[in-house]
Amino acid sequence: DGRTGYVKTVTDWSVLADVPLAKVIEAANAKKGRSGDFRTEYDPFRGLSKEQPLRAISALTREMKSGGFSQEYWSDFLDPAHRKADPPRLSALVAGRVCQMPGENFTRIILQAARWFLECGSQLRESQSPLFDRVWRKFIDTIQQNADASGSALVRNTDEIDWATEALNSPAGKLVELHMEDPAKKGLSRKQGLPGAWTKRADELLSLPKDSRRYVLTMFA
Repeated sequence: DGRTGYVKTVTDWSVLADVPLAKVIEAANAKKGRSGDFRTEYDPFRGLSKEQPLRAISALTREMKSGGFSQEYWSDFLDPAHRKADPPRLSALVAGRVCQMPGENFTRIILQAARWFLECGSQLRESQSPLFDRVWRKFIDTIQQNADASGSALVRNTDEIDWATEALNSPAGKLVELHMEDPAKKGLSRKQGLPGAWTKRADELLSLPKDSRRYVLTMFA
């Protein structure tokens, strides 16, 4: 059966190289998909996101400003494997676009965005502290307003809940991981309390609703 077995993914983005910016998403959609024998998956935008990130985010931003939103392409673009080597200026650009994203769209990619923030947030906190604060606020506000859309990537199949594993695969859990990396709490003596700014963010995490709060408690335990 030619439709079973290993599927090769081709991410060659050259088909998008000369396409006008306003047409990049449309062209990527036209080229994306399986070959006739179903053995090859073509995904040029994934390749563009990795190799030409500025062009990729420019295309996504242009689409967003026109009222569109490509959830899959944003998820591809924010893949930590693609973004972990970004220079500070590019990370700052991505952070700014994340902050500009309408809430209903951000909710759809919040877990992947949290994975990106965990990967790139420490650099952002060091080089662009006010922008880091804006991104942090974006996550906190979105989870507070959309508790049911901010759950874990894991699907519960039994009555017994694995809170630890669910927490590690949730937006709130990623925020806790990032918060625990904050150098502000390092090097403190026994008599020193935790910095006020650090405690404030911890309180924000603990104020999250429903399962997100349970994930935070699990991660802090």
